[in-house]
Amino acid sequence: MHILRHIFIALLFCFSAHSLEIENKYVGFNNNIHTDAFNFITFTLHNDSTTPFEGEITLKDAGIGVKTISTKSVFLTPNQRKSVQMYFFVEKSYNDLILQTGTKNERIQLPSSHKPAHIFISSSKIRLPKAIKHFQLENFPSSVAYTHGLHSVTLDTVPDWSPNQKKAFMDWLRLGGTAYILQKQSGKYPKFTSSMAALNSTAKKTKMGSGIIHKAINLSEVNLLVAKPQDFKQNNYYTDDTENIFANLQLLVKTDHNWAFIYFLIVVYLILIGPANYIIGRKARDWKIPNLFFLLTVIIFSVIFSIIGRRGYGEETKINSFTLADHISENNYLVKQWSNIFVTSGNTYSFKHSTENNIYASPANFEMATQIHQSDASFVADIPLFSSKRMIHMGTGKGELFTFSDLQKNQQIYSIKVNNDNKIKKAWFVANGKAFQTVLKDGTYQSTQPVEYDHLYNTDAEKAYKVIEQIILKQASENQNHALAPRIDPYQNLDSVHFYALTETPESFHSVGIISDNETGWTLNRFKLNLDEAL
Repeated sequence: MHILRHIFIALLFCFSAHSLEIENKYVGFNNNIHTDAFNFITFTLHNDSTTPFEGEITLKDAGIGVKTISTKSVFLTPNQRKSVQMYFFVEKSYNDLILQTGTKNERIQLPSSHKPAHIFISSSKIRLPKAIKHFQLENFPSSVAYTHGLHSVTLDTVPDWSPNQKKAFMDWLRLGGTAYILQKQSGKYPKFTSSMAALNSTAKKTKMGSGIIHKAINLSEVNLLVAKPQDFKQNNYYTDDTENIFANLQLLVKTDHNWAFIYFLIVVYLILIGPANYIIGRKARDWKIPNLFFLLTVIIFSVIFSIIGRRGYGEETKINSFTLADHISENNYLVKQWSNIFVTSGNTYSFKHSTENNIYASPANFEMATQIHQSDASFVADIPLFSSKRMIHMGTGKGELFTFSDLQKNQQIYSIKVNNDNKIKKAWFVANGKAFQTVLKDGTYQSTQPVEYDHLYNTDAEKAYKVIEQIILKQASENQNHALAPRIDPYQNLDSVHFYALTETPESFHSVGIISDNETGWTLNRFKLNLDEAL
């Protein structure tokens, strides 16, 4: 008993020594979230013990099953404080989070606000208009994939950011963000260097990609149009309809059962274990014979049903994916990819991508056997045989290089000339809340009739990719000028038109893993263009 008491005290000491304090929790930019998108939480870890802490912190879904969302490795010296940022994917229906650090679990209540974020990054605290919120400069995310819902950033200082944070900010700006550069109290504008030098423009208003840089003398020149309360209703904010996209991807590996043969075998099975077994039992002198016949019948038909019931005909381990690639600059894109992973052999599979700043999610209820490691950007899943796993991936990478010229609008007809058009399988224009089909003639795409959304709920594998295209185009057209549409600045008075080009998914967007050679898919490349500027 004396030895057990000492062991218990030692274990208690170890656990208490490695219990971290969680401080300064903050979700997103304005303590809000956005659904069907990656969000982030920032918090401070405090190791208040006398021993170092080295281990993983885990973010979990607090719903039934307590699904792990992501893990991250941390190291803290005694009494050290460290700011940590973790991402999580929010589905339409979502639960609170549980943050597990060492032996401590803390529940994180997610906010219900979905408002667009306007943040102020400064070296000093000053009184701000109600629509703008102070934001700690060191907490700006390291990936543009986290910036969903961020609409404007006001700066009066040069932030001391890592290269990844600088890249995330500039990518966000090129994708349609609005940056206000504010004069310092000295009357001078902050002087940016290296990758952020484009912010030094002396013009009052400068276009950068799809974004805009404003120079402002004071906060009164920061003009923000705040969306009305009705814009935040559940059915109004932007969604990619993730569930419907995955349902269509799964159709591509749907088993093709021979139901007539299965029903025939069921009838044979019932006859053998019923009347046939009864007759054998009546005629056999040894009671072991009917029992053995019954046992063999059950075993044989169990194997047969397992083969023809769980497996169709000709399936193979493969990845079917669909990618939405938002153009940033040249051949650089922000990639959002939905993948359905189907395997014929049960195993633990690991996936990474050759794109940069990769983040992952596995959106499915009660899905426990998935490990998403934020520290090394990997997705590991235990997938049973003849089953599928869902994976959402976001990152930045290099795709197809397209250049455009002669963008024109003649009444309600749009046209544009595209180089490298041999890569494009289909194309659409999205403008004025509608998506238009196109025809190609001499390298020029011209809009025709509006897209008909007639197959959004589908049971035909041959139409699966077509339905996914329509899902994204429908959402994009409905939300093009909406106050919550991602990375589309609703406050710019520009005649905006979007061009969508469907191509085969380039290998640079494919996953890297055991079965990645069997990956097929399509990519919808999105370009945000403006009629009021030369292309």
